[in-house]
Amino acid sequence: MIRVSQPLQFRPLLTYMLLTSMLIFSHNTQGHSDMIEPVKCELTTTSQIGQLQFTVRNTGTNSWQFLSWNTPFDAWFSKFMTLTRGEVTLEYQGALAKRGKPQSDDFIQLKPMQTLTVDLDLTQAYMLTSGKYQITISPILLETLPTNLPALSTIEQHPDKIQCNTHMLEIDYFKQ
Repeated sequence: MIRVSQPLQFRPLLTYMLLTSMLIFSHNTQGHSDMIEPVKCELTTTSQIGQLQFTVRNTGTNSWQFLSWNTPFDAWFSKFMTLTRGEVTLEYQGALAKRGKPQSDDFIQLKPMQTLTVDLDLTQAYMLTSGKYQITISPILLETLPTNLPALSTIEQHPDKIQCNTHMLEIDYFKQ
């Protein structure tokens, strides 16, 4: 018995492919998959032994917000960085805050063309001695602030991450 196959229907397949690609494109242009606006962070040393400066910079046109908890803007109430010396990870000795649900004032807004900077004294949370240290900041989750909603809201969004550079710090002489 010979079967005659049906001619391939291209229109439904083409429509499906077009709709799928439009959905993917729409998803990316809203900033949920790839960060479109350039937000960068930097960790640098200062002239003081054991002190660092953390900077986050928004060079884009959108406003962003992030929860200050577990970031350098948390004032040593959480472990937001990892310090290693050789193969050994230093133990965090700062405070650990126990918190409930974040409130509006727990979020930091980063407006277009704004730079935020905080100084960090590592001696407040780590026991340092002479030597070379590698410092890694935990990623920070950013949320786009829609222009039609009030700033610093706690709405559910699809966050983007920024990862700061790993920094090497050498301490030649250290007094306690």
